Amino acid sequence: MPEIRKTIVVGFNLHGEIILDKNNNPETMPVPNNYIVKLNVVAPGVPNISTFENYNDLGNITSNLVSKNNWLNDSMISAMLQENYKSKMLQFVTELKEQFIDENKNNVKGVENEYFKRKNNEPFKHEQNFIYNVDSMYKISEFNKGDLITNKLFYKFTQEQLEESGAEEEYNTGFNKIVLYNFADDGVIYDVFTMLGPEYQYITLFQLIELLTGMGVENLILVDLSCAVFSDKLSSRNVRNLRRRINATNTYGGTIKKKNKNIKNKKLMKTKKYRKNRRKLRNRKI
Repeated sequence: MPEIRKTIVVGFNLHGEIILDKNNNPETMPVPNNYIVKLNVVAPGVPNISTFENYNDLGNITSNLVSKNNWLNDSMISAMLQENYKSKMLQFVTELKEQFIDENKNNVKGVENEYFKRKNNEPFKHEQNFIYNVDSMYKISEFNKGDLITNKLFYKFTQEQLEESGAEEEYNTGFNKIVLYNFADDGVIYDVFTMLGPEYQYITLFQLIELLTGMGVENLILVDLSCAVFSDKLSSRNVRNLRRRINATNTYGGTIKKKNKNIKNKKLMKTKKYRKNRRKLRNRKI
């Protein structure tokens, strides 16, 4: 029986949606694991436009980097989780991000070229959304036990849908899967859907975390190449507002923007000055 690793790398190489509740708020839950590091290729509300070849290449990059980092195969228990180990996980994701940016630049450039070619002929909205948010790609987030994390739904395309998209099965080695790169000590790269059986065509992030935690996994490196569109149809304005809200809470990815104190102080000075002038005008004798 293969021994399951305590820290594993998970690749989400399929379609994804951020789940919203009835009030159009993203579903969140406290992290049950010791530590999670997450690399999001796209920001909330944005589709990931890519090719099957690109998914294959990014998957190979992840697999190669996992094999080079022998510490990922340590049979470590939770009591041994130290800051230097967290730093290793973060360093791994940072290096992966740099390699992704280099590998993915031609793909991004290709989408930009296609978009600007038909910009005057009603370009596709998902292309526009992708291009306008290129600067928000490759965000890294850290989650400790008890921190809130945003839920996502991941589901597979059918074989018919893949064939309609031009994906030949023999060349499609990386797409339409949730990959466990170092799940056990047998050296096998597992696909979650293959493990669960053919009747499973979708799974949420919450369900996957609970599944892996129940198997003894304590720390996760999540490499999310999926889309991050919202489960309900929203206006462009509502998408932007919701993206800002999610980023502000840091439950999905990105960093919380700190307010510029100088700007705040200038506004405060203007307010005080305005009030002072108002008092003068009010008390002025005519």
